[in-house]
Amino acid sequence: MKKNLSVYLYIIIAIIANLIFFNLNIRLDLTRDGIYSLSKGTKNILKKIDDNLFIDLYYSKELPVQIAANKEYVNSILKDYSRYSKGKIKFSSFKIDDSPGSKKSAIEEGITPVRFDIVSKEKFEQREGFLGLSIRYREKKEVMPFISDISNFEYEISSKINMLINEKKKNIYFITDAQAISSYRLNPEIKAKLSNNYEIKDVSLSELYKTTEEITGCFIGPSSPLDEKSLFYLDQILVRGSKIFLAYDSRYTSMDSFFTRENKTGVEKILEKNGIKIKNTLITDKNSQAIQIAFRQGPFIVTNIVKYPYFIITDNLDRNNPTTRDIYSLTLPFASPIEYSTGTEKTLTPLIKTSDYSRAKKENSYININPFQDYSPSDDDLKGPFNVALIFKGKMESYLESIPKELEKDKKEKVSLIKKAEKESLLYMVSTSKFLFQENLNYENAQYFINIVNYLSQDEDLITIRPKKAGFIPLKEINDNAKTAIKYFNIFLPIIMVISFGIYRWKKTQKNIRKAVSEYKD
Repeated sequence: MKKNLSVYLYIIIAIIANLIFFNLNIRLDLTRDGIYSLSKGTKNILKKIDDNLFIDLYYSKELPVQIAANKEYVNSILKDYSRYSKGKIKFSSFKIDDSPGSKKSAIEEGITPVRFDIVSKEKFEQREGFLGLSIRYREKKEVMPFISDISNFEYEISSKINMLINEKKKNIYFITDAQAISSYRLNPEIKAKLSNNYEIKDVSLSELYKTTEEITGCFIGPSSPLDEKSLFYLDQILVRGSKIFLAYDSRYTSMDSFFTRENKTGVEKILEKNGIKIKNTLITDKNSQAIQIAFRQGPFIVTNIVKYPYFIITDNLDRNNPTTRDIYSLTLPFASPIEYSTGTEKTLTPLIKTSDYSRAKKENSYININPFQDYSPSDDDLKGPFNVALIFKGKMESYLESIPKELEKDKKEKVSLIKKAEKESLLYMVSTSKFLFQENLNYENAQYFINIVNYLSQDEDLITIRPKKAGFIPLKEINDNAKTAIKYFNIFLPIIMVISFGIYRWKKTQKNIRKAVSEYKD
């Protein structure tokens, strides 16, 4: 009887506990990246909402298994948005059935129907389905027509909410002088994410110099010399106290002909005046990416996959800086070593380094980038780790002694030379622009660039929201002696363990026999 009472008591306790936790909506998220939890940055954005914000989710009754799983995830996360906003977010979900009125309401909201393959035991058919949402805040509205990828869902929603609750978007300028990369050449996914929160503008240095607002800009991959006027504008933009991201290649490289040459633009004069030097050489590293090379051999095209030491993979990142804190690893093609010196009115912080196995030819040496050459290190090579990204904070100095003559003669344009800054500048620098323009762009590289833009614009809440999927973590390279030791350890350890266990069992059996014989005699 007592046993039956105990069973009933346990059942009652379990039911009550389930009811309590169901109503409290308590959930334990043990995933590495907190896939089922909102990021700190999202929670900070939700605190800024000062009026009702409406999120309406539209979904079809019948969805393929994978899309149905996405719907459940989205539904769960949006309930968290509503809860953490303390009721400011009004979340509603609408099931779309086959009636014309139901579909019409979704389409009018901007939700796009997508054709799915529905497979069951009885039949195979194609049907239209919906999974999208609209967000309304006061008179403004944003739409996600179809939710196909939940790995970026939190970032997409939070950035849209952030944009809706902010009165005005900040400007992010892309400098196009010296054949630098314009915003039009950015990966479309990167540009779409940035456009959610910023006004993206392509400008020349002369246009940017005339801007009176605080400047946040990107100068990515300049590949031809700047004239004196353009160098003056860039120099003075930095000295005035701007926030600039500079992705600078010390050498021009071509993967079509495996050709490389020095890339002198004039920017190096500004950098060296402020204690920064990018060496005229390229880094190779054992921690590197494999690439696909196609070449013609007679009438055939042969494709090889080779490990390419110039495509560096590194996880040696500053875990205190918000731009690199949550990045697993980065692929940095054709990077160069950065040297720097500190001063009383400036701080230079290295952010990314290569591995201990990285090497580089001496500066101004001949550099061969053919993937099929022998990459064995030479005794006179420079040895890593090397700095490949850093942040300059402080008052910059002009490298100029006077205003260029062309500008002095131009009476229409009144300019003055600021020799030493009164305001602090922020220069974020990476010694390669190629990390943004790989054929198959590593999503960690894409996220890193978005983090940089958010950092420069001081939007640190968005930096903490990272994609909910696993990143690539490279294996640590070890020396040849250690590899040999591990190989023989793996071969002989199991044999030694088996033999040791056999000897132990044999000795124990002999001991038991002797003990049994002794007891029998007694």
